[in-house]
Amino acid sequence: MLSRSQVSRVVDALQSRGLVTRTPSPRDARSVEVALTPEGRRLFEEADATRRACLAPVFTDLLDAEDLEALSTVWQKLKANKNA
Repeated sequence: MLSRSQVSRVVDALQSRGLVTRTPSPRDARSVEVALTPEGRRLFEEADATRRACLAPVFTDLLDAEDLEALSTVWQKLKANKNA
């Protein structure tokens, strides 16, 4: 939901902080590939752990195992449709 220029500015900021690298795409000369650096991966994992810790009580306090399985099925369908 971001424009190309917005994405470019975000990637520029992440690159300037040493969190991502850009390399020319081997498949498309007009594109670049962006990858997390080790520090970027570390910060992502830290943020993801925080997100999981914040969301876990909401899900585990309100949903039983059957609900969680149904939710997982829905997420898988949504994810598969996104990639279609």
